[in-house]
Amino acid sequence: MNRERKILRVEKADYKEKLATLRNFIREITDRCDAHGTSHEHFHDELFKARHDAQYYEHQIKEVSARLKALAPKANK
Repeated sequence: MNRERKILRVEKADYKEKLATLRNFIREITDRCDAHGTSHEHFHDELFKARHDAQYYEHQIKEVSARLKALAPKANK
């Protein structure tokens, strides 16, 4: 079980890093469009994919967190 938890923690950290990168990308594109008066529609495909990917990683983080919680050692009462 300990090995599986370690793998899941690494996986979760990787997903969090990817999610942060995507959020920064989305923020950067929207901020630059706003600053330069450019329509977000020029970047529709890129923003759509980035937002979709971000939702995927958010879901994966929740799934991995639930699996880690299920694998957590139970306290004896």
